[in-house]
Amino acid sequence: MTQGPLEFDEIGVWSELKLEIVEKYGSAYTNAFRTSTNLKSLGEAADHVEGRASSTRVHVVEVPDVRAIRRKLHLSQEEFAQKYRIPLPTLRNREQGRRQPDAPAAAYLHAIAKRPREISEALKL
Repeated sequence: MTQGPLEFDEIGVWSELKLEIVEKYGSAYTNAFRTSTNLKSLGEAADHVEGRASSTRVHVVEVPDVRAIRRKLHLSQEEFAQKYRIPLPTLRNREQGRRQPDAPAAAYLHAIAKRPREISEALKL
């Protein structure tokens, strides 16, 4: 079913609006759309995406530069991954920008950046 230039998906969410949201903020926002049929929420999300004032709360996670942290410590990817118990593919994906750490992982990386020796010692068995 269509209305004007926008196409509706199976629950009535505008496909183009979802695409804009994914491009600007990532797939987490579309998950909220899938579970919400509240038109007020949809309107607030549209206002937020278009930069208009809304009651939408946005939580921003400051993501540290993993590569910069690793290089500052003069470690290879393999050494850094082993020393801080981060799976090597995860480290590579983060350094290459394919993945972003969630809030706890970002906090862990901030801790490594500030106290690398202490974190490494705490992880030794």
